[in-house]
Amino acid sequence: MGLRIDALPLARTVISVALMLVSFSPALAQPAPIGLVIGNAHYATYPALSACIESSQDIANSLRGLGYQVVERQDLTSGGMAAAIGEFSRDMEATPDASVFVYICGYAAGMNERPFLLPVSANIRRPSDVMTQGILAKVLLDVLSR
Repeated sequence: MGLRIDALPLARTVISVALMLVSFSPALAQPAPIGLVIGNAHYATYPALSACIESSQDIANSLRGLGYQVVERQDLTSGGMAAAIGEFSRDMEATPDASVFVYICGYAAGMNERPFLLPVSANIRRPSDVMTQGILAKVLLDVLSR
């Protein structure tokens, strides 16, 4: 049961996750694409990632310029991250054939070879804190695969 907190050694490199799925239905029937953009910069117990706010705003604005319906949030707690992912999931359910784009900028940690996204409220002191305070990255993959 190894704990690997990738967030600490990678403070300056910023963990970014970008996933894109493209639907190949006819252009005329194509629903508006959907985006999820999260920028977590101001952590309670870790150095700030100031580039995350600016990059997430730039990505969200670019997506909107391309016609995306965007769920955009910054500096989220675990509840806020879950709510944003839930809203994104509901948007996807409402338009199942839409193309989607996901961008998350912030700290991440790994435990037992499973990646977790860390909310700004994360305070990892014990290995189990990653599981209780982080959001399992697989949650996003599950949302996208539905």
